Amino acid sequence: MTSGNIPSGSAQAARRSQAEHERIRGELEAAGFAITEILTANGQYLTMLGRDGDDLTPESRAACPGRGVFFRSYDLLTPVHYCAKPRAVRAQLPPPGPGPDGRR
Repeated sequence: MTSGNIPSGSAQAARRSQAEHERIRGELEAAGFAITEILTANGQYLTMLGRDGDDLTPESRAACPGRGVFFRSYDLLTPVHYCAKPRAVRAQLPPPGPGPDGRR
């Protein structure tokens, strides 16, 4: 059976995926994460930040007021975590790696 031009199996999978996205989004909102459409203007991807030599993780930032997530349009089931205020929480980018010539 089909619904319009979409086979019913595909439509069911899309509905399940959307329901799962809404569940994940609801959990994140309930946990206090800001949900945005894109990375905020001064934001930085959490995977790029550290503090005092340690990587920042969503779990380690449970009380951070600048924590946020967005979802990529092609992957609504994987939240992309970011810090909206990295300077305010003293988060740092790692030092740059060596350039093409092997020097920093």
